[in-house]
Amino acid sequence: MIELHCHTRVSDGYYNVEETIKLAKEKDIEYMAITDHDTTSGTEEAIKCGEKYGVNIIHGIEISGYDFYNNKKAHILGYHVNYEDNYLNDFCKDLRERRLEAAKKMIDIINEAGYNLSLEEVKKYAQDSTGIFKQHIMHALIHKGYTDKIYSDLYYKLFSSNPKDRGFAFVPLKYIDAVEAVKVVKKANGIAVLAHPALSDCFEIIPKLVKAGLDGIEAKHTHQKAHEEKMIQSIAKYYNLILTGGSDFHGFYGYMDESLGSCSPGIETIEKFNDLLEKKSIVHSVKA
Repeated sequence: MIELHCHTRVSDGYYNVEETIKLAKEKDIEYMAITDHDTTSGTEEAIKCGEKYGVNIIHGIEISGYDFYNNKKAHILGYHVNYEDNYLNDFCKDLRERRLEAAKKMIDIINEAGYNLSLEEVKKYAQDSTGIFKQHIMHALIHKGYTDKIYSDLYYKLFSSNPKDRGFAFVPLKYIDAVEAVKVVKKANGIAVLAHPALSDCFEIIPKLVKAGLDGIEAKHTHQKAHEEKMIQSIAKYYNLILTGGSDFHGFYGYMDESLGSCSPGIETIEKFNDLLEKKSIVHSVKA
């Protein structure tokens, strides 16, 4: 079984790195990529835990990209990235700082609306994360008795991004250009994949991403339907892209039942990753 899209407490997941990998072992997952948002800081621990539990760890990341022309999110997954690459980490650091500032503003707005919630209380739930996410704010509100689950009516009242029914505490985050995100992954010697295109409805940007070096596209995903998966398969065939898949697991912080390993793309994806890495190695050897 293969899992190529999941999150830990390093970003907006509920479980820490070791707990996530231990759960993967219990589910007989053989290959796993932890793709925390805009950070590779959990990679070294993941490698060690992978060795401990017998799970093959692929260095991963999910960069919060955006299609500014069509005004849509277009997240980019990076696999086998050099997680120590300074350019990659500096590129993502800027986005993490923007997210932190947006979170502080949201907490201020929530307090001004009459809720009793402090930044310090929220930080308790985000203490192992590289940022403060909406899930951390909601978890603090659950603890204070304002709601009983993360994605409750209160979540949408606060954070809905729908222009017709926008949440009163919604603060837009200035994302990073998705085309640049692909280039950054490639610069870090990684394999660049477009995450959940049907969920984000970001199909229009695919030609630009391919031109920038996109290697793959995520077909299997908890929040993508069967007919959408078939459409993505056709797109992958047209552009000669690798088909990937993953549950987008967040644990308690997930939108719905994102069961770890439930969207396995099959061993063929790992084989295609390896073929691509081998070609890169040959190219680098020739250049050297």
